[in-house]
Amino acid sequence: MKAPAIALLLSLACTRACPAERERDLLGAVEDWEQGRLALQQGDATQALARFESAAAADPDSPTLVAWQAHALEALDREDEALTRLSEALERFPEDGDLRFNRAALRARAGQLDGAAADLLILSSQGRLDAQQASADPDLARLRERPDLAAIVAPPRLEVELSGSSGRVLLGDAWELSLLLETAEGAAVDIRDMGEAPRLLRRTRVVEDRLASRPGRALRRLETSWQAVEPGQGTLGPWLLSSAGSSALTEPLAVEVLELGARSGSLGRASPEALILPGELLADRQPPWLGRIGEDLVLYLPSLARAEVEVQGQVLLPREEWELREQSQPVARALVYDPPASARIRVLSPGAPALDWSWPSAP
Repeated sequence: MKAPAIALLLSLACTRACPAERERDLLGAVEDWEQGRLALQQGDATQALARFESAAAADPDSPTLVAWQAHALEALDREDEALTRLSEALERFPEDGDLRFNRAALRARAGQLDGAAADLLILSSQGRLDAQQASADPDLARLRERPDLAAIVAPPRLEVELSGSSGRVLLGDAWELSLLLETAEGAAVDIRDMGEAPRLLRRTRVVEDRLASRPGRALRRLETSWQAVEPGQGTLGPWLLSSAGSSALTEPLAVEVLELGARSGSLGRASPEALILPGELLADRQPPWLGRIGEDLVLYLPSLARAEVEVQGQVLLPREEWELREQSQPVARALVYDPPASARIRVLSPGAPALDWSWPSAP
């Protein structure tokens, strides 16, 4: 069972338009709720229940306050009463997700596994079941013991769909890979290359697009571009992706780089690694930002900003570019360089003062 979300408390948006007496009632309910929550944290569930009941009397249209009463009753080992209050509240507020999830948890603890499963399936049909939360809730553990119910509270699966360009590419031309990745919302993803390093290809561009997805899930499309820099045959991958206790292994992708006419020999060094998620590498940083990520110098910019990087008066071109998008709309991008001994960096953003940085001095 989970504590109801604080953000859902009370309908105070109407206080300015409410009569003064009603406003006093609602403000008193807030005070009672705050004192009840504090009492519950301090282990005084009896006092907490009294406060929550007082708040609910002042604001009877708040399903959140019923959920807090059930939370206090559970702490007092009065689970039957908690179930009764949740059931009565669900008759009035059938769309409230906290009430239904908490009733599922209490039903499971009481051995009412079919009833618990029914509540969870209703949430799932509404697109409101957080699979990660359900799989981690200890109250729902007994559902995993029933083969016919275990799938309802199974850990969220990592879903991966991989596709690549045709296996043959001319030296100097582009080779593309697309990865569709669905994970639990907010869960980090670890990518391990289980094959050889991409000795034939140099990565030049990565576009990570966060797409609309189901509640509790994150859907990302990763488009990666390489330039063929060495003739020969090889494979990329397979890759082992892991997230939130689930993993998936992709197929390897064959690639053959062909020489043709003047296109022969080597066009430079290959990338040391194949797949990355720029959003996770940049997650703790806000653009504009300059610094090292691994062995690279990375300049992280808002999508509309432009940068001028000079080394001894000469323009330094990035080795690679990363772009972050939200539902196909550009959000930010990062330019990746082999770190020079020193450089002058100028960042120009619309509506913001120009930034002048010197590398390796910190910006």
